[in-house]
Amino acid sequence: MLRVVVSAPLGNALHAVRREEELTGKLWSFTPLAGDRAGETFPVAVPSCRESYPAFGNYRGEGRYSTRFTGGGNLRFVFRGVSHTARVFLDGAEIARHYNAYTPFEAVVRGAAEGEHTLEIVADNRFSEESALHVPNDYMSYGGVTRAVSVERIGSAYVRSVHVTPECVGGKWRAHVRVCVVNLEERAPMSVEVGAAGEKLAFGARTMPEGESVLEGTLLPADVRTWSPASPALYTVTVRLFRDGTPVDDLVDRFGFREVRVEGKRILLNGAPLRVKGVCRHEDHPHYGCALPFAAMAHDLALIRDLGANSVRTAHHEQQGRVRRIPQPQTLRRSREKNIPRNIKTRARGIQPRARVCVSDLRYMTTIFFAVNCSLSSAGKLSSVMSTSMSSMCAKV
Repeated sequence: MLRVVVSAPLGNALHAVRREEELTGKLWSFTPLAGDRAGETFPVAVPSCRESYPAFGNYRGEGRYSTRFTGGGNLRFVFRGVSHTARVFLDGAEIARHYNAYTPFEAVVRGAAEGEHTLEIVADNRFSEESALHVPNDYMSYGGVTRAVSVERIGSAYVRSVHVTPECVGGKWRAHVRVCVVNLEERAPMSVEVGAAGEKLAFGARTMPEGESVLEGTLLPADVRTWSPASPALYTVTVRLFRDGTPVDDLVDRFGFREVRVEGKRILLNGAPLRVKGVCRHEDHPHYGCALPFAAMAHDLALIRDLGANSVRTAHHEQQGRVRRIPQPQTLRRSREKNIPRNIKTRARGIQPRARVCVSDLRYMTTIFFAVNCSLSSAGKLSSVMSTSMSSMCAKV
């Protein structure tokens, strides 16, 4: 079995062609690998934090989560969040490793046999010097498979991401589109079509090299509504990958037409000054830890809106994508931040995945600005590394 492992920022895009199955939202088997109950197996709901399990409120160590599913061929596994460090196994073979509790990652497995398979995730919440999330801190460090896990059946090539950047020129909107296609083993020519706001952008048939290919172009819609908090108009962008005129993969997401600029000390949204009035929201709950269900997220946003706030600081970590998709009668704007490792030896390692997710998240219309680290305590070499990492990520997006 040949495998390809990729760690990356992932959105909450949908598919009409690609087959996707969520593996969470049900009971998995949990086995602690340390302590007095090591080796025992318990049924637990996933996603969840093991601090919410009876007798495991203070457990620190590795724990194995396992489930079974049916599938085969080229499989893409998407993990929205595992706290803190994850090792992933398919039928006993390791297919991925990842650190950082709140950043998503993926693993692509080629040529899996058709039939039933076992997926296992070993989640480790022990403190160490390897990551900022692995040291005692002023917020709770949870353990577990805390966010959704899904498996997708993909072909020999697939659409990995789409990024839309709106721009208003002379009172008219245009949309710059950037599509990333991953070719695993397809040798035949492929074409790509992007549709949004009543317009289409076509990239003619071409033979793509193995690995990632980036396609860029501009849509010029005739008449669109500007996104604003009072009228949060959203448009669907659909990317379809064709082989011999037949769609073989797709990616569907949402975006809006809006611009955010800074002039002096003022933040301008669509050219108008924006006064930020809001609260900080940690994704944490006394019953669910950081594995909040949809109802708890919606409840938080309802309370924030009822206070009269117009913005939310999502401190200090990447929050679940579902919270960005909850329809709001009056949309709340978001500011984003990422913490970086405190240990100078691991800081550069920790910046890259956080920078990728921050920059990728700009496609959400409610994101108005982001920052890396809420309280930078040192400069010099670290500042240089941060600046280089962020500039590189912005250039790529």
